[in-house]
Amino acid sequence: MRIVSWNCGGASCGGLTVEKYNEMLRFNPDILLIQECTKKEFNFVKNNSEWGNGILYLARRTSGGQEYLVDYQHWYGDNKEKSDKGLAIIAPDYIIELVDNFNSEFRYFVPFKISSQISELFSGINREDGNIETIDEKAILVSIWTQPPSDGSNDYQKTIFDALDYYNFDVPIILAGDFNTGSNRENIHRYEELKTKLEKYGLKNCALNTEYEYEPTFYNIKTNKYFSNNFCFIPKNLNVYEYHVEKINNQKNWKDLSDHCPIIADFGELKAGE
Repeated sequence: MRIVSWNCGGASCGGLTVEKYNEMLRFNPDILLIQECTKKEFNFVKNNSEWGNGILYLARRTSGGQEYLVDYQHWYGDNKEKSDKGLAIIAPDYIIELVDNFNSEFRYFVPFKISSQISELFSGINREDGNIETIDEKAILVSIWTQPPSDGSNDYQKTIFDALDYYNFDVPIILAGDFNTGSNRENIHRYEELKTKLEKYGLKNCALNTEYEYEPTFYNIKTNKYFSNNFCFIPKNLNVYEYHVEKINNQKNWKDLSDHCPIIADFGELKAGE
């Protein structure tokens, strides 16, 4: 499975556009996560680009005696503080639904139930086409664009761990997105603390022990400094086949499209003979 995650915004780069979306398609993502885009931008790109490899996969689910459609694409935003920006997720081979006990107070820690292939990754369950009743919540993918908690502490990581304790997931989870960690060579402890705490939840950084583990992914125009803010954490029992960061290379913006650069993570179960 390949997850591509990218904060498409920036102080001078605007939001999501067809051009930006097409840039992400060249990485051939199985699941694409985009942070800091509006619902209007999401809809425009969906209607004016090759969206989901041209595949429209809708399935029916029954809940409480009522039938409804679920989709492979989703946008979420809460419009707090007069901000209309949020998160987009596109995954043509999967069915995506917000968890039933979603709590919008954890901004933005957005957990999705992922059905179909991702559940097979963890459990080997074979799905009959059109029937997703038997594989609910086999895995959770949390799309992240962390905002400070409501207690005024400005501790972005507290939002993540408060959310993890609140949900107390009993299925495998993946965390990916913009963690707003604020870690760099001067503040490496912020990343080390994040990594150590997430290990207690059975998670590891896909960048662990690679040349990209401490690679900056974000340029802050206000401070003129680079930070490692973007990560993908997965269960420890999964194997990382490839991980890389499309580097900023000391440029202020990535291709003049964002002040963040994309991260790409390929992972899965160990293959035969490995």
